[in-house]
Amino acid sequence: MVDRYGVAADLAWHQPSKKGDERNFHLHVLFTTRKFEQGDWSKTKDRTLDDLYGKGKDEILNLRQGIADVLNNI
Repeated sequence: MVDRYGVAADLAWHQPSKKGDERNFHLHVLFTTRKFEQGDWSKTKDRTLDDLYGKGKDEILNLRQGIADVLNNI
């Protein structure tokens, strides 16, 4: 994520709950809104991964598909 977008991501992997669908392995991803540049956080927000601005929605859909492909292969 840092190499491609200049942002950090927090990943939270979850196993299925005991009361739910046993196939429901899933991942939550939280991205920073500021890039890490030259050893410090940017003073302005980056909207590349924001689904409300520009091509952010397409970027998020592509990332979700890639993650889904990996998880489904596992």
